[in-house]
Amino acid sequence: MTHGVVDVLCTGRGTFQEFRHARQPGAFHGTGCALSALITGYMAKGEPLQRAVARGERVLQTMMSS
Repeated sequence: MTHGVVDVLCTGRGTFQEFRHARQPGAFHGTGCALSALITGYMAKGEPLQRAVARGERVLQTMMSS
């Protein structure tokens, strides 16, 4: 049975945002490091935190499904 994945962004202001996606088949290593690098890159370009995380999540899912 395949389960979905939920990543939760908790801000210091008491807000939570969930990012849901399907679990990708296969064994992956380093996805947390890749996601943090993507988020950091988007924030360095001036994106707000929530948008940087959302964009990073989308890019990582695309990378994993290729």
